[in-house]
Amino acid sequence: MVVRSHKVVDREEVLAVVKAGATADDLLEFDHRIDWPHRRSRDTRAILHRMFEYAMRWRYLDCQRNPMGLIELKGTSRRVRPIYLLTPQQYYAILSHLAPHPRLMAVIAMNTGMRISEILGLQWKDIDFEQGTLTIERSVVGRFEDETKTLASASVLPLHEMLIQELRAWQAREKDVNGWLFGNIDTGRPYHADSLRKDHLAPAGRKAGIPNLGWHNFRHTYRARLGNSGATPEVQQKLMRHSSIDMTMKYGQNNMLDSTRPANAKLVEELLAAGALSDAPLSRPQIL
Repeated sequence: MVVRSHKVVDREEVLAVVKAGATADDLLEFDHRIDWPHRRSRDTRAILHRMFEYAMRWRYLDCQRNPMGLIELKGTSRRVRPIYLLTPQQYYAILSHLAPHPRLMAVIAMNTGMRISEILGLQWKDIDFEQGTLTIERSVVGRFEDETKTLASASVLPLHEMLIQELRAWQAREKDVNGWLFGNIDTGRPYHADSLRKDHLAPAGRKAGIPNLGWHNFRHTYRARLGNSGATPEVQQKLMRHSSIDMTMKYGQNNMLDSTRPANAKLVEELLAAGALSDAPLSRPQIL
């Protein structure tokens, strides 16, 4: 249930609105039925934004972006959170402050552009060491495990030799937890992304001089570096696995490894070269 201001909106309430086919501009009408106390327009937008977050989580709504993000209120300005793109030096500084399991997650995120939910959803059966590939088939958010939201998100990614070595070392070192790459031995399930960020990633970011570091900073950085790498738009879209795949989908889902592998390898090797030149201790990704 969604609880806000002592009022409750249950799943059926959410489902009714979603199934009604309301446009973004129609959604504010829903507010009059809820009758929130001390209501303001931006409060209403926040409430409905949260409601649709739950609709997406419960898979009543299959989309990548919350539709409430399309609404702009007259007389208000949208606060834009700055996106921090990490330099190679910052990346290695962050790694030097991380414990082994969030460290390897950060290495995977920075060198593949994967979402943290997809990294937490990885199982050993998804890794093909012989072919040098990683298959994304599921995502994990908190206690919820599900398939990827779109066909574009489910994909086969190339694994650089550096990542293969890191993963082999991790597999040899860590006790298997129900087949998960990053399983918590206490729960038998993957770790929680929010707890990992709060307890490990954000503190490491502060030590490296980066405020409010989150998992998606790695994906943003990968995307920016990919755009500067000279890779074609089709290869960029394939590696990022965005939902608007257009022409990419017409040529098949997983037949681009010959193109995506060198584009990915170029980014990984640039980071490795920067780490070799860095004076910072523990600058290269390692399994401790």
